[in-house]
Amino acid sequence: MRRSFCVLIFAVLCATAALAADAAANKFTIRSGNGVLNGTEEYSIQKKADGFVLTGKTHLEVGRRTIEFAHKTTLATDWSLVRYELQVNDNGQEQAVEAWRDGAQIQMKASAAGQSMDKQALFTPTTVPLDNLVVAHYAVLVEQVLRAPGQTLTVLVPQRLASLKTAPAAGGEEMATLLGKPVRVRRYTME
Repeated sequence: MRRSFCVLIFAVLCATAALAADAAANKFTIRSGNGVLNGTEEYSIQKKADGFVLTGKTHLEVGRRTIEFAHKTTLATDWSLVRYELQVNDNGQEQAVEAWRDGAQIQMKASAAGQSMDKQALFTPTTVPLDNLVVAHYAVLVEQVLRAPGQTLTVLVPQRLASLKTAPAAGGEEMATLLGKPVRVRRYTME
């Protein structure tokens, strides 16, 4: 199945600015489905001697449900995954998702309602965690794509205890609108 996504130039600038400012917060407003889903995400990227730490929190209102989650992703100096942690409170129900490097493996664990499931995947230096509501993960994806265009990435989806290999390919540039202003975007596809 082919997926398409746009990488906005501002996303790269935000990620770079966050690194330069060492923990500058990036805040996004989330609106989707004609007001069915609304919320905010705030995250920061800190450069450390041994890599990077991305932390953030998200607040969502989905109909009458309130969902709060906090995440922390630790990356090595080459942007490879060291550990990912996600804590979710979905209308009072707690959930946790973890993924961490364990030698040549990535261990994944998801827990909810007193039950947990584990799974392993092969580690690669281009393993990228990707949660569709964690904006910071898109900054990591952008960084990996820009570091070595055409490389094969391992996309890790810990909430689904899954991983898949994909090679993002650059498409054409086009104009889009962000906050009422025109911006140039580059389209990438992933299969």
